[in-house]
Amino acid sequence: MENKFTEYNDENRVTYDNDEDTLYIWKAPCQGRLGSVVLYHDGKDHTMVSLDTDEVGTIVGIEINNVSKIIKKFNTQRN
Repeated sequence: MENKFTEYNDENRVTYDNDEDTLYIWKAPCQGRLGSVVLYHDGKDHTMVSLDTDEVGTIVGIEINNVSKIIKKFNTQRN
């Protein structure tokens, strides 16, 4: 499935790529060069959470790679 939302869009601020199991939450439009800050990374199962920021310090979005694995890993629900 091709993700047609590759830049900030007020009408669709959450995108999910099923093939890559990646969730992206758009927070604000980018103002200049884009960079990222890794908040969590596990090389064993290739899970990662990062913040995308621009050159003026705006948090542009949040990317979660292998989101299904992260949900299972951090499930705090008691059975």
